[in-house]
Amino acid sequence: MKELKEIRTEIEQLDGEMARLFEKRMALAEQVAACKKANGLKVTDRRREQELLDHNEQFIEKAELKSYYQEFFRKVLSLSRRYQKELLK
Repeated sequence: MKELKEIRTEIEQLDGEMARLFEKRMALAEQVAACKKANGLKVTDRRREQELLDHNEQFIEKAELKSYYQEFFRKVLSLSRRYQKELLK
């Protein structure tokens, strides 16, 4: 069994990767906001968000984690919408 310190080190490394991926995703959200503005589209698209949730859920192998992933991903989408709205002000 791994020691707690070793596990925490791995978590910190993963958190760093997640932060970099978050920045990349938000940079893409900037581009989405620009496209939506250029085409007169609303920031919120619930159908698209549900499509993303349904699609991405397949990558979660452990059934008991699916609801946690859904909560996590909904928060990511919420932050993306908020950022896009801020950019479009």
